[in-house]
Amino acid sequence: MNNKKILGIAAVAVAAVWIFCISFLVSSNHMRKQRAAESTQPSASFPVYSSTTAPSGTTAGAVTASKFTMDGNQLSTNVTVGDPEWYVEESKSKQASEAVSIAEQIKSSSVQAAKDAVPSGKSNIIKAYVNALNKLKSTSSFSLTKDDRLSVEIDSISGGSSVQNIASSMIKNNTKNEPEHYSFSNGVDPSSGKSPDAVIAPISQTAQLSEKDVTNASATQSSGGGYKLLLTLGEATQTLSSPAAGYSTSMEVINVDSLGLPSSAKISELNITYNNSTIEAEIDKDGRITSMTHTLIVSKADGQGKMLMVPITVELHGNCVSNYSISY
Repeated sequence: MNNKKILGIAAVAVAAVWIFCISFLVSSNHMRKQRAAESTQPSASFPVYSSTTAPSGTTAGAVTASKFTMDGNQLSTNVTVGDPEWYVEESKSKQASEAVSIAEQIKSSSVQAAKDAVPSGKSNIIKAYVNALNKLKSTSSFSLTKDDRLSVEIDSISGGSSVQNIASSMIKNNTKNEPEHYSFSNGVDPSSGKSPDAVIAPISQTAQLSEKDVTNASATQSSGGGYKLLLTLGEATQTLSSPAAGYSTSMEVINVDSLGLPSSAKISELNITYNNSTIEAEIDKDGRITSMTHTLIVSKADGQGKMLMVPITVELHGNCVSNYSISY
C-alpha cells in the first residue's frame, strides 16, 4: 500500500472519529437543555400524572400516561421529537467543514514531513548518500540489476598492430553488453556466490566521501516521501601507487589488477585522471536506495610499459556508466 493511500485512509478515519465526537457532543447538549427546561416548568398549570399513580377520585391503574390497548394490542403514546431540520443541516455542515479542515491539516503535515526528510547542504546530502549506500551494501535480501556501459577511445598508442590488438582485446574484455542480475538471500547471490558488497561500488569496501571530493551536491523531493540526489565529483588522479581521492571510495574505478594483462606485459607508469563524474540516486522514505547511476568520466589516461621487452606508450579517454536498479 503506497504512502498516499495510507494517508487518505488516515484522513478519513480521523474525520469519522471527529464527526462521531461532534455528533455525540451536540446530542448530549441537546438532552441536557431539554431536561433543564422540563425541570423548570410550573406544576400548577396542568395536573401531571405518572404511569403508576392515579389522580384522586379515580381507581388506581385505570389511567396510564404512556400505553393503551386497541384491538388487543398494547400501543405506546410516547412521542420522540427530533431536532429541527435547520439545526440538523447546520450540524451536518459544521461536521463536514471540520472533517475537511482535519484532512487538510493531515495532508499539510505529511507534505511538510516529506520536505523535512530531504537533506540540505553539501555535508548532509553527502552523508545521506553514504549512509544509504552502506545500508544497501549490508542488506541481506533484495534483487539487483546492474548494467555497465564502457566507452573508450585510444588517442595514441605505440608498438604497432600487435599492441593495438592487445589494447582492443583489453577493452572488449572489459566491456559488458548485457546487464547482470542478482537475487541476494541471506547476504549471498546463489548463482554467482557474490555478496552485495562485492557487486556494488565501491567494490568490497565501505563507501566514503568528503566535502572536498564533491564540487556540487543537490537533493530534490520525489513522490512517495523520498528524494533524489545528485553529486558531482571534482578532478582526481589515480596512479600505480595511489588511488584517486573520493573516486576510489565511492565509485568503481579502473582496477589494473583485474585487466588480465599477459605475463609478458609490464606497466611502469600509469596516470588516470577522473573529472566531473556524477552519482545519481533515488532514495525512498525509509532511506533505501531504489536506483542509482554512476557516471565515471576519464578525461585523460596515459601509461608506459613493455610488452615482450618492447616499450609501449598509450593515451586514451572515455567513460563508464553503471546503472543500478534495486527492488526489495
